[in-house]
Amino acid sequence: MKSDRFCFAGYLLQEPCPTDIPDREMFQLATLDLSLRFIHDGMKTPKFEEAQGFVNATEFVFTPPPPIESFELCGYAIDRTVIDSIKSYSIKRDGTREQFTDFEYARYLSRSQDGLEVLGYEVIDGIIHHLSILHNCGLGLEEIEDVSQSRLNTHGLFDNVEAAEKLISGIQASDPMEPHFELPVIWQVLGAERS
Repeated sequence: MKSDRFCFAGYLLQEPCPTDIPDREMFQLATLDLSLRFIHDGMKTPKFEEAQGFVNATEFVFTPPPPIESFELCGYAIDRTVIDSIKSYSIKRDGTREQFTDFEYARYLSRSQDGLEVLGYEVIDGIIHHLSILHNCGLGLEEIEDVSQSRLNTHGLFDNVEAAEKLISGIQASDPMEPHFELPVIWQVLGAERS
């Protein structure tokens, strides 16, 4: 199912979904949070691929990499409404700073026929890249479900975008000064569905 709200950002090879995260043991945790689910060492350095002239300086790659034992292929799509807000800086030789949009390339990227399915929706910090707000917001599962008015699925993700939006609104209303939540970003998580 194609969604105009999300732009495909690329693939990662990640460790299998953990099932031993405290307070999340009941899930096969499919998360973009790289502190909870590590990526293969070969993906930690950006490849600087380009899409329509826009450079990808992230860990994501544009095409599915060859399989590597003990790692799973994962795909991620970013909420297009926040792409312009996620920025980084580089320092030029003359000492001036140059600002660029981290995920502009995703607006022009097409997803391969990869066999991956939508596993759900994750809320990630747009400032501290790869930090899951969903799993690091300080709320227990019952509180998350109360705030979002939704249960998490078997992957520890929301089944719909609306639940993720309610979580964001609820957290921002309860603690508007929390710096990690200045730029919450909804990501669509893709993976191989397990039976």
